[in-house]
Amino acid sequence: MTKTALNKGLDNIRLIVYNIMNIKAHKCASKEGEFMRRISEEKQNTVERAAVSEKPEMTEKQRKIAILVTVTCVFLLIIAVVALVWNIVSIGTLSARRAELERQSEELTTAIEEGEERLEYMTSDETRLEFFERYAREYLGYVYDDEEVFTGNAA
Repeated sequence: MTKTALNKGLDNIRLIVYNIMNIKAHKCASKEGEFMRRISEEKQNTVERAAVSEKPEMTEKQRKIAILVTVTCVFLLIIAVVALVWNIVSIGTLSARRAELERQSEELTTAIEEGEERLEYMTSDETRLEFFERYAREYLGYVYDDEEVFTGNAA
C-alpha cells in the first residue's frame, strides 16, 4: 500500500469518528433539550396547580360554621380523653378489688372446708360420745363410780 492509500484510509477513519462524535453530541443535546423542556413543563404544571388550588375567601357564615365545628370537635375529643382516663383508673381500682375478693374467697373456702371437717368429726358416733363425756366431766362435774375427784385446792 502506498502512502496516499494509507492517508485516504486514515482520513476515512477520521471522518467516521467525526461523524460518530457529531451524532453523539446531537443525541446528548437533544436529550438535554428534552430534559429542559420537561423541567419547564413541570414548573408550568406546578404554577397551574397552585393557581387552581387557591381557595376563594370564606364568607362570614362559613367562617362561623367552621369555628363552631372545630370547637365542637375539640370539646368531644376532650370528653373522650377524660372518659378514657376515667375508665383506665376504674379498671385499676376494680382489678385491685377483684384480687382482694379472690383472697377473701380463698379464706372463706378454707374456713368452710375446716368447718365441714369439724362437723364430720363431731357428728360421728364415736366422737359424739367422747364429746358428751368430756363435756359432762369438765362442765357438769360427772365422774365414774370408781374415780376420785381431785381439786386444785390443797387443804
